Amino acid sequence: MTQADGATTRRSDLPGRIRRGAMRAAALTGATALATVGLLPGLAHAESGDVITSFDIDYVVNADGTVEVTETIDYSFAGSDRHGIYRELAIREEDPDNPGMDMVYEIDDLSVQSPTGASPRYTETEDESGRNRTMTLQIGSSSQTVDSSETYVISYDVKGALRAQDGFDEFYWDATGFDWDAPIENVEISVEVPDGVQDSSCFQGAVGSTETCTTSVDDEGVATYSASDLATGEGVSIGAAITKGAVTNVGPILVEDGSKMSSEDRRDLTIGGIVFGAIGLGSPLVGWLWYRRNGRDDRYAGIPPGTVPTDPANAKIVKHDKTVQIPVAFAPPKIPVGEAGYVIDGKITGEETAAVLVDLAVKGAVKIHGERADDYEVELLDPGRAANPEDTVFLNALFPGPQRPGQRVAIGGRSSLERPADQLRQVIEDQVHAHGWFKVRPRAGRAGKWTGSIGMIFVLGWIVINIGWLLLLPMLLLAGPIITWLVVRAKMKSGTRTAEGRAITDQVEGFRTYLATAEANQLKFEEGQDIFSRYLPWAIVFNLADRWEKVCEQAMQAGYIPQTDYYWYAGGPGFQFFNAYAFASMVNTSAAPPPPPPSSGGGGGFSGSGFGSGGSSFGGGGFSGGGGGGGGGGSW
Repeated sequence: MTQADGATTRRSDLPGRIRRGAMRAAALTGATALATVGLLPGLAHAESGDVITSFDIDYVVNADGTVEVTETIDYSFAGSDRHGIYRELAIREEDPDNPGMDMVYEIDDLSVQSPTGASPRYTETEDESGRNRTMTLQIGSSSQTVDSSETYVISYDVKGALRAQDGFDEFYWDATGFDWDAPIENVEISVEVPDGVQDSSCFQGAVGSTETCTTSVDDEGVATYSASDLATGEGVSIGAAITKGAVTNVGPILVEDGSKMSSEDRRDLTIGGIVFGAIGLGSPLVGWLWYRRNGRDDRYAGIPPGTVPTDPANAKIVKHDKTVQIPVAFAPPKIPVGEAGYVIDGKITGEETAAVLVDLAVKGAVKIHGERADDYEVELLDPGRAANPEDTVFLNALFPGPQRPGQRVAIGGRSSLERPADQLRQVIEDQVHAHGWFKVRPRAGRAGKWTGSIGMIFVLGWIVINIGWLLLLPMLLLAGPIITWLVVRAKMKSGTRTAEGRAITDQVEGFRTYLATAEANQLKFEEGQDIFSRYLPWAIVFNLADRWEKVCEQAMQAGYIPQTDYYWYAGGPGFQFFNAYAFASMVNTSAAPPPPPPSSGGGGGFSGSGFGSGGSSFGGGGFSGGGGGGGGGGSW
């Protein structure tokens, strides 16, 4: 969340404010260009063509200074793959009129509704950039898409929005915000205050614009404001004069600049750092002892790997030794392929989803149709062939509602398999943990070691710049416990298994070794068995699909195994043969969730407020973007 530093609502600072807005616009243009050529992947924003057809806002200023806000947003979506909207609200910004102080806008009693039936579910996150902070509401469900247009009603209360002026108090607010990724066709705003609004002002356009918009105050003292045809990056700022004394708590909520620390804080942190640094010197030994006790799998003693004793409750158990030789298994274990993928590495990814889908096809429950590398359909044949809970749950999620043979569903687009994949992941985890195969569950985490390393560099840099080298010295002593924690965390990422779980894992690893090493003349199968199709789901889950296809192709050409007729797959021109590797890659994309909404409209921050605690929209000093608050939004 960023804004122009040092800007105020005074006209004398307006040129600088506009220059900074231009610099931000240039940065946004550069970011857009980079995203276009693929240098900034993952930058999510509203699709080109999105339009806010109507943006109505009602403000009610209470006698205690709290402002009740109701926003009604009619949003027209350009694409059919959108899940909802996100709304950003400024909650903290620098006060140019009080150096070293920040203004805080306290937002409470949030609620979201949709009279058109869109999902009102929302997640609330906060983004910080320097001294500025925004709250982002991501509204909608990742498992549902919206209609071409939806209406959202967002309600909340704000404290700290009013200012005291000479002879009157004021509500000067950047109502719409200036970081919407979609143009706004019509804006209608109303403001009610105790004793009625005494005067009103309205500005529209880009940040810094002095173009006025329509405003009036009726006989009951209710002010109304109207604007139209706002382009992306433009917004509306309003002012309402309040009778002096009609409202309490009109001053800003000021807090100290959070980017710096006081000398007392530095002293306390230094002492604490020294103490904890000294304690941390012994952490590697503690971590090693803890890991030896808790970080290794259990194993049944005295029996071959992969074997479960007839009386497991009374069997002797020892710690797993990585030097134990796991025998090769020439047939897969008698567990579902999705469970095998989870138990072997503690992760459920697109490989498990692709493997289960191909397994269902091989069993005759569905048939896969492929026209292009990114264009597949799944046809329902016989749901009764689902052989386990994973099959059933996945099939029901893929074909919700009444199931009829012949139904088809497209799976080529991004996130088209997100909901079935999520439900499959949940049922696999539930089944494996119900079996009791893990004593410490795998940790779901995607950030790698580089993420942690980069984050640590930023933390140390912040300490040096904002606190000083003195605290860095004891902090360096914490390197021991930090590194110990990271190492143990990495080793525990895949969980630790019970003795039975270790035996099952041995069976899975043994079969993986077979698929990874068997040559064409070594394939073992029973008469009439389509070994290629039967073992293909397992090759996919082990990420060995490409090798398995090549080995089986050689074996078919040499006559070692019969030709497969691909009864479970039908391909278009150029795609008569199933490419398991390409299919698994496609499923990985289809099972992935949509990218999250950008922070502050995809441009790095809210551009609204040059507002200082002493600024006013009256007396010739008002302009668009000069009020408190701000924010923006878009679709996701």
